Amino acid sequence: MRGENSRSPALAPDRVAAAERALSAVADAEPGLVRLARLAREVLGASICMVTLLDGTHEELRAVVGLPEPYRSGARVPLEVSICVRLVETGVPLVIPDLAADPALRHHPAVSALGLRRYAGVPLRLDGHVVGALCVVDEAGEAWSERDLGRLEDVAVAVQTDLGLRAAVAELSVARERERRLAAEQAALSRIATAVAAGQPPAQVLEAVADEVAALLGGSASVVRLAPDAGPLVVARAGPDEPGAEAVVVAVAAVRRTGRPAMAMDGATPCLAAPVVAGGVLWGALVATGAAAEGGGTAELARLAHLLGLGIAIAEAQERLLVLSRSDPLTGAANRRVLDERLAAELDRARRRGGDTALAVLDVDHFQALTDEHGHERGDRVLRELVQRLRAQLRGQDLLVRTGGDEFVVLLPETGYAAAAVVLERLHQVVEAGPVAGLVVSLSMGGAVASGGVVRPDELFRAAGRALYEGKEAGRNGVLLVQLR
Repeated sequence: MRGENSRSPALAPDRVAAAERALSAVADAEPGLVRLARLAREVLGASICMVTLLDGTHEELRAVVGLPEPYRSGARVPLEVSICVRLVETGVPLVIPDLAADPALRHHPAVSALGLRRYAGVPLRLDGHVVGALCVVDEAGEAWSERDLGRLEDVAVAVQTDLGLRAAVAELSVARERERRLAAEQAALSRIATAVAAGQPPAQVLEAVADEVAALLGGSASVVRLAPDAGPLVVARAGPDEPGAEAVVVAVAAVRRTGRPAMAMDGATPCLAAPVVAGGVLWGALVATGAAAEGGGTAELARLAHLLGLGIAIAEAQERLLVLSRSDPLTGAANRRVLDERLAAELDRARRRGGDTALAVLDVDHFQALTDEHGHERGDRVLRELVQRLRAQLRGQDLLVRTGGDEFVVLLPETGYAAAAVVLERLHQVVEAGPVAGLVVSLSMGGAVASGGVVRPDELFRAAGRALYEGKEAGRNGVLLVQLR
C-alpha cells in the first residue's frame, strides 16, 4: 500500500479553489473522461472506475463506468463518507485491500450494498493541488499490485491533462467577452483543442498551432522540438518569414536554460520563444518571429505554448494507453483482442483475393512444473525471453499473441502450407538453440492452414488447437501442421 488510510483532511482554501475550477470546467459524464475511465477499467480488469472531483464539502462523480443506478455520474457524496478524500492529505496513491476490514468503511454503501472490496486510487492535480482521484474498485479480494498502480497512474496522466486543458479553455472563454484580442486568442485555442480532442495526427496539430499563432499575432511562427542530444529542430512553421536560425537557437537555448519565455534578435527582427512543457518535461518551444514577436505577445504565446504542451501530453498518454490496451503487459506480445481483429481481417482478405492463411498455437512444455521448481519470477523471465526470440524470426506482417499463461498464437498471413512449415520449424529451432532465461525449454506447436479464407476464424483456431493436442499426445516438443480443405 502506498497511501495510508487517514480520515478526512482539512481542505485548504487554495486546494478548494483549484477543485472548483476543475468542476466548473468539466461537465457531468464528459465523453473524453468516460472513455479514459472505461480504458482504465479494461486495462486493470476492474469492475468499476470513477473520476471524482472534491470541493470543500462534497465529492462529485464526473465520469463513472460500471457503477449501477442510483450511483451515476454527477452524484454528490459528502466528504465524510468519501473514500477518495483520503488521497487529498497524502497526495500519493492509495490502496485499500479490503474495504470491509476498515472500521470506518465497512458500512459504506459501496461495501454494504454493492459488495465491493478492494480499492485503488491515484490523485489528480490541478495548479499543484490534489483536486480529485482516478479510482478503481471491485469485488475481488486480492490487493492491487504495484504494476496495477503504475498502469492506473498512466491513465491518470491523461485524465489530469484533460482536466488542465478544459480548465485552461474555460478560463480563456471568460476572457473572450472582455477583450477582442483575447477573443481571437480563445478562438485559436479552441481550434487547437478541437484538433487535439478529435485525435488528429501530432504533425497536423503542430501545423495547426503554427498557423494559429501566425494568424493571431500577425507574423511568423514555428514549433521547435528539443531533443536531448541534438540542437533545436523546427517541426512546423507558418507565416511569410523564415525564422533566423541563429536567433532561434539563442532564444530556444534561453528557454531551455530558464524554463521561461525568452527574446533574441536576428538583426532588427525579434524572435520570441515560449516553453512547451508536456508531462512535466520541457518538450520544445513555440517561436514567434517578426511582427508576431512584437506588441506584447509574450503572454499570448505562453498560453498557446501551454495548451500545445497539454495537447502533446494527451497524445503521448493516449498512445501509451493504446499500446497497453492491445498488448500483454508481461511480454509485450499482442493480446487476444488484436488476434481476433487481425484473424478476421486476414481471412476476409483471403476470401476476396485468394491465398492461404496459417495459424499456429504454441505451448511451453511442462511450464507449470518449471514455475513450481524455479518460481513464478523465473517463469516470467522465460516467457519474456521466449517472445523476444520468436518475434525475431517473424516477418513484419506476422503476429505473435499471448493468449494466456504459457500459450501463444502465431498468425501468418498469406502463407501456404510449405512456407508455414518452414516458419514453425524455425521457431522450434530457435527455442532449442540454447537455454531460455538459463533454463532448458521446449515448445509444442500445432498449426493449421486455410486456403481462400473459406473457414471461419473459430474453425481455424480450433483446427490449430487440435493439431497442438495431437502433437502433445505424440510426445511434445514438436510441430504438427495440417491443411484444411
